[in-house]
Amino acid sequence: MKALVKPNTAGARKWLKIDEELTVLLVSVYGSGEIKLLIWSDLQGSAVLFPCEDFEIIDPRPSKRWIVNFEKWGMSLSPASWCVDGFWDAYHEGDAEADRIFEEEKARVINEALS
Repeated sequence: MKALVKPNTAGARKWLKIDEELTVLLVSVYGSGEIKLLIWSDLQGSAVLFPCEDFEIIDPRPSKRWIVNFEKWGMSLSPASWCVDGFWDAYHEGDAEADRIFEEEKARVINEALS
């Protein structure tokens, strides 16, 4: 899945380059109906969840790496290794193994979107 930042989006524009095709790494759908996209920011060197309405989806095809993961808060489409209990906590705490897993999956999803 690929997206472009909408031109009138102040929040995402601080993190992302305008007119750059961005690969969506993960989609989260919350029980409230809110949808967020996980995008890698080269400007910040970090992955960030953004509201879906901040983007124009230019390629809606989901990654072949994604699985559907149901949670109490809603559901996500993401690589299976990111759905393991405790993965995101470990990643945000700087765990080396979680970082390695994140980087490998990020590269796979991005490379798939480029082909």
